Amino acid sequence: MGGEIVHKPVGMGGLATLLLVSAIAHAGDSGAGEGMDRDAAVSAPKLEEIVVTAQKRTQNLQEVPISISVLTEDMIEKRSMVSLSDFIKYVPGVTYSEFAPGNNSIAIRGIGGEGDRSTAMYLGEMPLTALGTLNDPDVKLVDIERIEVLRGPQGTLYGAGSMGGAIRYIPNAPDASEFSGRIEVGYSQVDNSGSDSKYTTGVVNLPLVKDKLALRVVGFAYDNAGYIDYVGNTIPSRVAFADAVNAELISGDDGGASQYTGGRATLLWKPTENFDATLTYVDQEIDQTGSFEDSLHLPAYQDYPMSFGSRTEDGKERRYISTQMYNLTMNLALEKFDLISSTSRVEYDGNEARDISRDLPFPIGALSYADTQADTQELRARSKFDGSFNFLAGLYYQKNVWNEDSEVPWIADPSTCCFGFGTDPNDLYVYVSGDTVKQKAVFTEIYYDFAEKFRLTVGGRYFSYDRERFTFTHGALNGGASGSLSKDSRDGSTAKANLTYTINPDQMVYAQWAQGFRLGFPQTPPIAAVCDLDNDGILDGTNTPINTDHVDPDSLDSLELGSKSTLWSGRWVLNAAAYHITWKKIPGSSGIPTCGIGLIVNAGEAKSLGMEVESTLFLTPQLILNAGVSVIDAEYTENAAALGKENGDDLTIAPFQGNVGLQYNFDLLGHPGFVRGDYAYVDSYVIDDIYELGGYSKVDFRAGLEIGPITAALYGTNLTNEDALIFENFGNRAWHLMPRVIGVEFGYQF
Repeated sequence: MGGEIVHKPVGMGGLATLLLVSAIAHAGDSGAGEGMDRDAAVSAPKLEEIVVTAQKRTQNLQEVPISISVLTEDMIEKRSMVSLSDFIKYVPGVTYSEFAPGNNSIAIRGIGGEGDRSTAMYLGEMPLTALGTLNDPDVKLVDIERIEVLRGPQGTLYGAGSMGGAIRYIPNAPDASEFSGRIEVGYSQVDNSGSDSKYTTGVVNLPLVKDKLALRVVGFAYDNAGYIDYVGNTIPSRVAFADAVNAELISGDDGGASQYTGGRATLLWKPTENFDATLTYVDQEIDQTGSFEDSLHLPAYQDYPMSFGSRTEDGKERRYISTQMYNLTMNLALEKFDLISSTSRVEYDGNEARDISRDLPFPIGALSYADTQADTQELRARSKFDGSFNFLAGLYYQKNVWNEDSEVPWIADPSTCCFGFGTDPNDLYVYVSGDTVKQKAVFTEIYYDFAEKFRLTVGGRYFSYDRERFTFTHGALNGGASGSLSKDSRDGSTAKANLTYTINPDQMVYAQWAQGFRLGFPQTPPIAAVCDLDNDGILDGTNTPINTDHVDPDSLDSLELGSKSTLWSGRWVLNAAAYHITWKKIPGSSGIPTCGIGLIVNAGEAKSLGMEVESTLFLTPQLILNAGVSVIDAEYTENAAALGKENGDDLTIAPFQGNVGLQYNFDLLGHPGFVRGDYAYVDSYVIDDIYELGGYSKVDFRAGLEIGPITAALYGTNLTNEDALIFENFGNRAWHLMPRVIGVEFGYQF
């Protein structure tokens, strides 16, 4: 990049900067047309037009008046993207932490934290986000047409859980006109690993009835190497502790190895020009041995877990998630309206075994078994009037059920149990819980072109929900058996207004005010006899009332100014947005008091002020430059004593980010090829006023060649082998960047 990256907190001056960007873009396009040879301008390559459905209708990306990033199938391939963690670092304003396969945290524009997810995820029309902690889908990027990342809030069209925004995976649709397919294999080595990684993917498209019926089938198998070294047997204090309780320490150098297997089948039926139906089925299994976690007390990628003995297959920590997804989408095109129905079911079933003896002076583990079922129905009508007025309206229903059984067993020799906490090693602490949400909503957006170059969009969503949670706990650490059932019913609304001014066919500016929300939930207060020993009505070790039995919905208001420009005769796309967000009733954990139980509370208010810029430019007919940058100033605007935060304290996840990529396309003896390099920077930020996360640069590389139906590629990720800390938990557990990966791929198209 050259030079040092320097940044300052963004003030309201960022909004003025946005308008300046648009003005410069407008001037640049005019100048380019005058200074460039007319014939050269016509023959110069143009950037591909990207079509999206972010606003639940088909539009050119440059005509969508919201902040949105899109990665096309070609971008996914040429940047060696396989999973969520591979592409999210190239999206300005988005931060991501992965704790384990299928367990992640996403914050867009600094909006994240406790409670339900703040970023909605979709596969086509199918909502993927659901309740629970073992059910985050890590969609493998096989046969994906594009990824749309909508920055939030997106409360009108996408509802609860889209305060930060929405991520939409759009798979390739079946093609009823011709047979085609692709097979691909890959091999890679991970630095610091005792094994290697390999994968196989396949896609076949079958036209069953010409132009009427088609089936598209996708299959994949990924065997990912682990890279955590288990060194407990080399630490004298750990060895002494294990000997004292007659426990076994895990050894090896492949902790965190995982296998992803699954596939997707999509059947398209188009009996007439005016009607089509698409049936989709997805099946995926994730099986991880060991954990990505390492210890803050040791060098990066080292850990010292105890064996679970016969409680797991090989005594190691485990994580398993099985996912099935079903969706039926039907489209009926009438003369003045399009009618759309989307019916979905998503099922998750998982279990996890974690050693928590690292964090406590007891040889105990945590076992969890969870399942989730989410049923969703959405009906939409979209007008196609010839005049200046159009609308979109819809009805939404979802029932989401989550159940979890957890226990804390003694994982050492049962005869050494249990340091005064009872005598049954299988009844130290057992926790059974469930969460059921029934949600209904009606939403609309109205579009009015009130002048030649102006469009006004207004929208709203009314929602209501009933939520019920139950818990049952028993065991020596719980002080006996206890249980509760808590309920919460709410309704509310969210709104938006957007004004768009089209300067010319290639340039547009917009201003938007929008709201977002996240559902609240009931919770069971701690047992006063255990957690309020001084009987003052306050959870010991906090300032939180012990009778806190629910968490209110949190919400936000956002003001956004943006511009979209296509310049230099289609060779340069430049998009920018600036925003100011006010976030109210932020949910957060009140901490872990002396009784070992915490509460989620509504605490404080915050603001998030920032700016994002993205650019793609043909420097020459063969050379493409991509760049993006985001700056966020996110902080509390009032004291949040329950969270230990004061006015002016930073929100946890809100760093500066920047990325740049350069791709050179060439022809080698008549065969197309490319070479590409990408650089991403994430600024440092502090959590818990102690641990500094981020502060790293990541360099990736890929080169490929196509010889007829055969493709070959060489790639490397994290070439400089950065080992920056990306998340911390429990004061000792840490997650680092994945080490350097070098790999090769071969594909055959038919």
